[in-house]
Amino acid sequence: MKQAGIIILGLLISHNVYSNENAVNFREYYYAVCLDQNSVQEFDSYLELYKDSKDVTVKGYQSIIWFLWADFYLNPIRKWKCFNKGIEKLDQLIESHSDNLELRFLRLTIQDNVPNFLGYNANLKEDKEFIHNNLSKILDEDLQERITYYLSYNNITNIK
Repeated sequence: MKQAGIIILGLLISHNVYSNENAVNFREYYYAVCLDQNSVQEFDSYLELYKDSKDVTVKGYQSIIWFLWADFYLNPIRKWKCFNKGIEKLDQLIESHSDNLELRFLRLTIQDNVPNFLGYNANLKEDKEFIHNNLSKILDEDLQERITYYLSYNNITNIK
């Protein structure tokens, strides 16, 4: 019986390490995208490997790619459709998983950086408050470091 427990514990730990490694890879791609088409294409290709994933974090990054691609289209109608697809996908995920800090952080990074005239900034204060209130509860050190860096780099130290 002890052996079965050890095997199960080992599988859980390896799954957690594997899952965390995937999350780190998604973050690496997202944060490294300098909004040049090659980087976005590489990120999109990487996401394609996980197209059937049920993982909420993966789905979050899959929704973010729509925003990144929207920046490259010259046709304003196509650009707008792509942008709205990203909004739809990300907001649906957050509606279903409102306690997911990484999804909230992804939305914050988008809403904090898109022009105000696009009107996608209604959740800035809500997401900032949620992140500030839950930042110390994050067990994933990589995520915590990235969020802390983003908040300090963008001088988001208080909630307005």
